[in-house]
Amino acid sequence: MCSEKDCLHFLRSRTQEKLELCFYRYGILVANYPWTFIILSFALTSVCSLGLLNFHQEKNPMNLWVPPNSDFKRDTDWFMKNIRLGYRIQTVMVTAPDVLEPWVLQQLLEIRNQVVESTLQNVTWEDVCFRVPVVLLNTRRKRSSNNELFERDGDEEADADKFNILYDFEPSVVLPSAIFCSIVSSFSTGCYEHSILEFWNYDEQDIQRLSKEDIIFALNHTTISPVLGLSMQYTQLLGGVVRNESGVIVAASSLLSQWMVHVNFSAVDMDLVGNDGGTADWATGQGLIWEQSFLDTMGNITSSLDHSNTTDVLYEASRSFGDISSSAMFQDILKIACGVFLTFIFVLLVLSKFSCLEIRIIPAGAGLACVGLAFVSACGFCSALGIFYGPVHTSLPFLLMGIGVDDMFVIMACRNNLNESQKKFYQL
Repeated sequence: MCSEKDCLHFLRSRTQEKLELCFYRYGILVANYPWTFIILSFALTSVCSLGLLNFHQEKNPMNLWVPPNSDFKRDTDWFMKNIRLGYRIQTVMVTAPDVLEPWVLQQLLEIRNQVVESTLQNVTWEDVCFRVPVVLLNTRRKRSSNNELFERDGDEEADADKFNILYDFEPSVVLPSAIFCSIVSSFSTGCYEHSILEFWNYDEQDIQRLSKEDIIFALNHTTISPVLGLSMQYTQLLGGVVRNESGVIVAASSLLSQWMVHVNFSAVDMDLVGNDGGTADWATGQGLIWEQSFLDTMGNITSSLDHSNTTDVLYEASRSFGDISSSAMFQDILKIACGVFLTFIFVLLVLSKFSCLEIRIIPAGAGLACVGLAFVSACGFCSALGIFYGPVHTSLPFLLMGIGVDDMFVIMACRNNLNESQKKFYQL
């Protein structure tokens, strides 16, 4: 009785022997009936390609990159189904040694005016902006430029306390939902922007007359938007903040302005607004059009800036990540074509002999053509089973190319190692 080691060795040897014999006989069969197998290969590819009638390219990032049973996907699907509304943020950042200087805000106002006036395909900012209820309250406080910085009298402190008490009251919690919703729906709406230019209601004349003391005072004492009447955190728009001994903001090195574009999740069609890389976020068609207008406008603004000074303007649209990531995935199409051509030349040089009679253009071309046939067959078969096509499948031709080219080398190397009598015996 053999030992366990001997039995495993015997089993492995027999398995290897049977596999070699099976593929040997298959190779002989193909060599004896080449045209039959060529026709069968094309027929099988044609049958599989019928599955392309059910071809679907998935562009929804939730279906591509998120596990289907994850809590994140479940919560996101619930949010989109029940809330249905959201917004996409478009951002402009201005950097300078001190962005709280009046001339910086004047430059920011020019940028803001060009952004809100930008249009593309008759889509304007008013058409796509995220609208919020406007609470019409007199929240603007005036101060004399002759007053000492941040000095307020007792009446002003009392008024501030009244405002704080008013906005500590949360009606959505206290009032019944029906009453609260009816009150909110009765308000007029305005486009949601987030910028310290709201302090002066985007008024060009007021902003032209500003001093730095006015800017610092408004920044440190305004928590209610004079435009929307909503509570805002304006200090979050600043970067590189410098404070004095009292904790008051006196300077900053960067300043953000943001525009919110409306998204109706129930109207989003990812097959139309998604990208081939599956990295696009949810958006409506008009929203994407205006975001492109935003990018074009900011591109023109930044290209005309005087880069000799210390001010810089940076910008980002919500579609920027999807555009950049998708182009990065598919920007090498020309290199891929060159790679296939170089592979063909390499295979041709290796398989051929340097004579007009023995140059093997057809075998080299047929070997690379098999890669295309295999790719079409795989896509058609998977589509027939209901499996979608995603960006990861783009790598399949390269995998097939490596396998196909390697097989050609192996087959031709084996043939070249045969002597004349063996070639006649195997009918090669």
